[in-house]
Amino acid sequence: MTPFEEIAHHLDTRIDLEVELDRRVMSLRELLQLEQGGLLRMTRSAGENIDILVDGRVIGFGEIVIIEDTMGIRVTMWGRLQPAAGFSPPGQALRNAAG
Repeated sequence: MTPFEEIAHHLDTRIDLEVELDRRVMSLRELLQLEQGGLLRMTRSAGENIDILVDGRVIGFGEIVIIEDTMGIRVTMWGRLQPAAGFSPPGQALRNAAG
């Protein structure tokens, strides 16, 4: 039996996929000052890869694309990412530095 055949009965299992644009740490004061129409400055630059996560683990990277009148993600790297010790995925170093 092939590995694919072994997992065939799981192929319709629902998986929560998350796409994370960025994170930001704010003070309670800043949070309470937010209002509709306000802007949040983020650390990532336009065109920078965003994280694709399953079960809270980064499994790929992508870039935001506009498809007609909606937003989508073009996958730029995919698979089981097991970074070497000391390696931070794209965007992680910025988030770590930001607090």
